[in-house]
Amino acid sequence: MKDFCYIGVVYIYLDVEAFKMNSVEFGKYLSRLREEAGFKNREALYNASGIYPTTIKRLEEGLVKTPSVEMLKKLAIYLKIAPVDLMIAAGYIDEKTLSPEDKVYYSIAEIPDDKDKEILLNMLNSLREKHGLPKINL
Repeated sequence: MKDFCYIGVVYIYLDVEAFKMNSVEFGKYLSRLREEAGFKNREALYNASGIYPTTIKRLEEGLVKTPSVEMLKKLAIYLKIAPVDLMIAAGYIDEKTLSPEDKVYYSIAEIPDDKDKEILLNMLNSLREKHGLPKINL
């Protein structure tokens, strides 16, 4: 199931199906995400991401037990998913201990442009202040 998290005027995509998976389930999940992101084959994802098709194939076939964090972050950009969701699915983060606020925090922290990150953080803190909640910092 897909869901969107509303923050001010910005929607951040959160994949609520992501959960800790074994390597075969994770591979199927990646394959589905690749197709949903518009990459009909591994070569197309390679052309966009620079991740070799053989590596993508090994991931999708469940032959990689523990993909690197850096690879997950890179894939997340092209698969149009929050990196935190791939981290959960790969078992790096325990979703049971992760609050929705943590997911938003991780999603903001992954934005590479500091100015965009600051805009989102300011919007979030404005809403938190409005509701009497403490500000957060990255």
